[in-house]
Amino acid sequence: YAEELQAMLAGHYVVEGFLGQGGMGAVYKGLQLPLKRPVAIKIPRSEWLTPDTRAEYLARFQREAQAASRLAHPDVVTVFDVGEDYFVMELLEGATLQALLRDRVRFEVAEAVRLLRPIAEALDFARTRGVVHRDVKPGNIMVVPSGRPKLMDFGVAHIPAAVITAAGQFFGSPSYMAPEQILESGATPAADLFSLAVVAYEMLTGQRP
Repeated sequence: YAEELQAMLAGHYVVEGFLGQGGMGAVYKGLQLPLKRPVAIKIPRSEWLTPDTRAEYLARFQREAQAASRLAHPDVVTVFDVGEDYFVMELLEGATLQALLRDRVRFEVAEAVRLLRPIAEALDFARTRGVVHRDVKPGNIMVVPSGRPKLMDFGVAHIPAAVITAAGQFFGSPSYMAPEQILESGATPAADLFSLAVVAYEMLTGQRP
């Protein structure tokens, strides 16, 4: 798919390699032209683009990416560009909180607060702009070399229940999701707060509640 992606982005970006994928999308490393700026390019996972779900999912993917692009905050990954079936964001170096938890198991209270406070502020900033993350978890928090946390995948994690049913899969991270998200597929700022509390519990105890 990299060749097809490169053809689509020709003249604007150079695709340099595959970085990884999550439940909703695949991420490639790229270079923005002519600025020569390293970027990350996210595209939908092909299994969501079936004849029955393609139009609805692409519309939501673009709408959610545009919402994320409005969030200019130092602790939210910056979105540079949004297309119909891709968006471009800053390329982050460092390690996810999930990886750090695997290595360290648990954090001291002061360090946990140092990492969680900026994420709480980022979520509150998003709340004031009507944006709900919907998938707050250690894998979506990147800790850059300076020690600053960055919240990733803002608003791209939610798709309609009808799409999930059609694909025969349950989408999300149930260990971190608020009950209303699982039972009703609903998400509010309170659900993000619930998920952040689960992350805090895991950081302090070494296990999920």
